[in-house]
Amino acid sequence: MDDYTVAVNQLDQKYKCEIFEFYIALASIVKIIPSLQECIENGKLIDEYEISKSEVNILKKEFNITEMDESSIAYIRPLCEHDRLSYKVHTGRELWLMIEGEKPMAYFSRHESEDFSQFCQQPFFEYVSAQKIHYDTFTIAMEKGNLVYDVFYKSGEAWRVKTLEILKNILFNGVWSSEMLYIEGTLAGYSEDENMEFLRFEGVV
Repeated sequence: MDDYTVAVNQLDQKYKCEIFEFYIALASIVKIIPSLQECIENGKLIDEYEISKSEVNILKKEFNITEMDESSIAYIRPLCEHDRLSYKVHTGRELWLMIEGEKPMAYFSRHESEDFSQFCQQPFFEYVSAQKIHYDTFTIAMEKGNLVYDVFYKSGEAWRVKTLEILKNILFNGVWSSEMLYIEGTLAGYSEDENMEFLRFEGVV
């Protein structure tokens, strides 16, 4: 994939996260959605573009995308670095993966003065209240304001929270290694192959 390819994503109304995505050449989409041109500079998409219901139907018919649903929010976005990995990262669909049993833990960091809802629209706390997942938090002391980690985990996976806390405390004390990055990926539910590919992608192995 290159900079002239874009990702088309759709959000699930229930989990407020990306349920699928596919990649299309930008030039092919502009032909059928001319208004997308407003988000293009030097031949490249520079901003997200929310797709209208009528445009969703156009995309479905033109590219035979049966998964798309005009009742859900969909958008076109530029590629990010992680789109070039052979596997799909969990970012933006953590809750859905947890409920489906494919992810044991999800975590998010924020400054102590900030609210979790500012950074994540996925309704994690609804599922905490329903006791389908669990919640914990820990704080890392920082000179310029404490860093808070909001951690959600499945039953039987509480050990991952403490392990993550230890790992982050070591990290913020100035110690880092590729092995630590591997452990962090494992805690979040990535496979051995995915972790190793990510380390190679980052150029640390």
